[in-house]
Amino acid sequence: MAANRPQRARRAPSKLTEQAAVAGVPIQGRRTQKKTQLTTSSISSPLPQPEFDVEVDYKLIVNGKSAVHRAPERHDCFMWWLDDVEKVVNEMLEQPEARLNGRDYEIESRTVGFRAGIKTRKVLITLADFSQVGETKLYRAIDYQVSKTPGVRLVEVSVEVRVRSRALEKAFKRNQSFNEPSSDIDEAATLLPERNLRCQ
Repeated sequence: MAANRPQRARRAPSKLTEQAAVAGVPIQGRRTQKKTQLTTSSISSPLPQPEFDVEVDYKLIVNGKSAVHRAPERHDCFMWWLDDVEKVVNEMLEQPEARLNGRDYEIESRTVGFRAGIKTRKVLITLADFSQVGETKLYRAIDYQVSKTPGVRLVEVSVEVRVRSRALEKAFKRNQSFNEPSSDIDEAATLLPERNLRCQ
């Protein structure tokens, strides 16, 4: 899925960017200039980033009921993007278990939770969409938690999407009223034994 695309590099920390900006300011003096050049070259080389896997669990909730659940999928942290998440969610919306069958629906919420390590608490983030803005927001939160937990090799991620379909609610109510026994049938069933007794 994401392996076919070129690998994108994470953004460098803001502190590193500030240091690079300071190092680029021209300073008088040969010794100072030489020192500045060394600092610039050392800063330009990227810092080693933590390597960990991301295990993603998906859940789709339609009209308040759990409709589709997808088994966890494991990815490398540098090869997992929110547009891949959006593809999976769209596939889940098309599955028969979602019961949408082409009906109109609206997405009420997109909640992503993650846990960086077994002993850490789960962090929940609500995203407006799965765009690059939401991706940056999520990655910064994950990187921050990973930096606070040394030795993390796996980050557990849960994606929960809640969908509301008015058309599905109306169809369910129609089917429910159709399947309920009519009062006329109940009345006829109670009168039937009396008629049989009279005939005897």
